Amino acid sequence: MDQWTVLIQDHLPAYITWAQYLKNQERLKQNQSGPDTMGAPREGVALLAGSLVCGMCGRRMHVSYRRIHQPYDHCLRHFVEATEPTCPGVHAAVLDSGVAPQVLRALEPAA
Repeated sequence: MDQWTVLIQDHLPAYITWAQYLKNQERLKQNQSGPDTMGAPREGVALLAGSLVCGMCGRRMHVSYRRIHQPYDHCLRHFVEATEPTCPGVHAAVLDSGVAPQVLRALEPAA
């Protein structure tokens, strides 16, 4: 934006509003993978893959599949910082069983 020479906000009705544009830009920034962003959901069978943050250190949790269709969320802090593992992991199925009914309840009005 700092290189733009002209900016006419909300000039043409066929385009999104300036406020929506800024909201979209912020969402794109938050979808990037980084320690200070929310990140985007990742592929796999785990419902919360790519969305969990470690409650101990605040890093994003990583999903691994110890067996096919058995995801396990764990923190990789000890790999990054070369320390002893101190952050706990959790089987994704435990979280999914609590989250799935909430998601379905939220989507129910749209059904």
